[in-house]
Order: sequence, then C-alpha cells, then structure tokens
Amino acid sequence: MNRKLATGQNGTYALPSLKTGTCRISARKLGCDEASATVIVAADTTVVQDVAMTALPAHTVAGTVTFGGGPQSDVEIRVAGTSTGTVTDSTGRYRLAVPAGTYELDVIPPHAHCAGPVKVPVAVGADMTRDVVLPSRTDHFGYTCAEGNAPYIAGSDRLPIRGAAIRHQITLPFPVMHYGATYDSAWLGVDGWLSFLREGVRPPINRCPRMAPRPAESSPSEMAW
Repeated sequence: MNRKLATGQNGTYALPSLKTGTCRISARKLGCDEASATVIVAADTTVVQDVAMTALPAHTVAGTVTFGGGPQSDVEIRVAGTSTGTVTDSTGRYRLAVPAGTYELDVIPPHAHCAGPVKVPVAVGADMTRDVVLPSRTDHFGYTCAEGNAPYIAGSDRLPIRGAAIRHQITLPFPVMHYGATYDSAWLGVDGWLSFLREGVRPPINRCPRMAPRPAESSPSEMAW
C-alpha cells in the first residue's frame, strides 16, 4: 500500500491507521537527496521515526520575463510538479535555486494581462540565465488582445436598465463580426456586459473577466466587457 502526504511547515508528518508490520518511509523534496527509513508498526502503538534529508548543491536560474518588449511584473514562475516557485519583481526579474537536473518552468502571467502562459524547459548544470518572452493570449479561433490607452468617451443616451430590467437591446452603429458571425444588434447588461446572443443570456459568475479572461483557449465567448 502506498500513501502520500506533505509535511507541515515545521517538517512534521503523521501517518495514521497503518497496518501492522514493516513499513518503508521515503521523503522527497526538490533540492534534497531522497531519504528513507524502515519502521516496524505494532498494534495500538505510536512509532516516532525521523527522516534526515541532505541538501544538494543548488544552482541559480535567473532571467527577465517580457511581453511586447517590456518587462512583466507579478508573473508566477513555478518548477512544474513541485511547490518551488517565485514571482517576478517590478523589473520583470526572477530568481530560482534548484539542483542540477532537467526541469520545466510554468510561467503564468496575471489574468488581467494580454500575455499568455508558457512552459519553458531548462537543463541546469550550473548557474544560468533564462529569459522568457511571453506569447500573446489567444483562443482556438485565432483572436488575441492588445493592451493600450484610449480616452474615455461618454455616452449620449441613457438606457432604461434598472431594477428588474437588467438588459436592453441596442442597434449597433455598424455591423460587428465576432467569431465568424456578423451582428447588427446586441444586448447590454446592467453590470457592464454586452452579449451578441438572444435576450436572457447572462454570463455565469465563472465567466467574469477576472475569473476567465478573454481570449482564452476554452470555448469562444459571445460576451464583451
């Protein structure tokens, strides 16, 4: 029987309800040699068994994460399959310490950005620099997004959206092509969404732009925010 668990912040662990007999305990952590111990479990007893791990020589993997030619802050850099990771600083720089070996880095930008995630393979044998250029976030239809500044344009007509009337149909000033279809009207919602589909379609909470940014690799969205 194999059982797995993670130690607490102080390194302690507990394996309750083990069968009586001989058990082998193995401990693994990135940056340390694997360590093991053999214990004999008797009925109605508690066995205390410490496991000593030895730290391996660590090498530094560092670099700068950019998108569109500029450094990207708050990007998560994680060694795939482990809890080892960090976040880029205000200049886009990151630094990790790992032992020699071959790894894959999961590079994940914040949802609010137009940059998409990327997996970066690294072969570590000494201190090294690994810069990362993030790809544009895209979906299966081929849509991407771009960040920029635009002046605020105030509306001229107040729509009757209040109370129970949470949506209102409008005529668009020009035809809009969206995911292969052309629309000349749309529905506006009281909380700021626009839908090209029929009245009554309202985005579920998991379609909120903070939870599911667009474009995404999932199904196309009929919504605009």
